[in-house]
Amino acid sequence: QSARGMRDIGDDPRCAFSHPAIESQGAWVGRCKEGLAAGQGYGIVRDAGGNTIEYLGAAVLGRAEGAGAMIVRPAAGDGTVYYEGQFSEGVPHGVALVEEARRKPRVRKFESGVDRGAADIGQLHRLDF
Repeated sequence: QSARGMRDIGDDPRCAFSHPAIESQGAWVGRCKEGLAAGQGYGIVRDAGGNTIEYLGAAVLGRAEGAGAMIVRPAAGDGTVYYEGQFSEGVPHGVALVEEARRKPRVRKFESGVDRGAADIGQLHRLDF
């Protein structure tokens, strides 16, 4: 454990990751602070119906926050959406790339998870893998 109270990757199997659309808590592989995802890592959460959200990027207080990439996968399997860009409180916020099956990728502007329209690709902050 570091001096700032953050645990290293794999140090705490109870580290939680969450998303506002899913009541249950998921798992996080990465930095953890007080049992919640904090810093860079990978999180996954699934509800009782089988809807799944995966996230790679930065987190604060157990939720996506900052630059990242998220896959939202409905239980039915149809309608999976990939978001890459900025997140706040677990949802896209700012400029994000959106990709869906059978649609052209597009760059959109989000406010608290709500799509507000087209955005300039020059404003997109891609995730470094």
